[in-house]
Amino acid sequence: MAGTRLKRFLLVVLIASLVAAALVGAGIFILGSAGDVEARVLLTVLLLGFFSLSGLCAAVRFERGLAWVGWIGILASLAGLTYSELLVWDLVHIEGFDELKPALALGVASAAVAYGSLVLLARGLYRSVNVVAWLTVVL
Repeated sequence: MAGTRLKRFLLVVLIASLVAAALVGAGIFILGSAGDVEARVLLTVLLLGFFSLSGLCAAVRFERGLAWVGWIGILASLAGLTYSELLVWDLVHIEGFDELKPALALGVASAAVAYGSLVLLARGLYRSVNVVAWLTVVL
């Protein structure tokens, strides 16, 4: 029972963040000017949308087995969003590519786990389909 509540809570938070990101982005385009703050807000909305979608895709695993994959995906999305936002708002100063590497790695990791979560939905009765699904996830 507690697991179901946690899953529902995570899904509601992820979907609500997508809705909030869409509303803020639309508001910036309608009311904002083309300044530095607006650009940072739009980048924040873009990152929030990307990491919310990757977390939502990973959360599919809670209902379909392999819940640990869902947790890895959500944690990677949360870490990627946090570090990326620190970069966007200049809380971590960018002096070269080394400061961008963690954000890019976490973005790729969250996208890969999200993709793998969705690919694993294709598993079925046929062994060949299962082998291809797992091979895709491993690659």
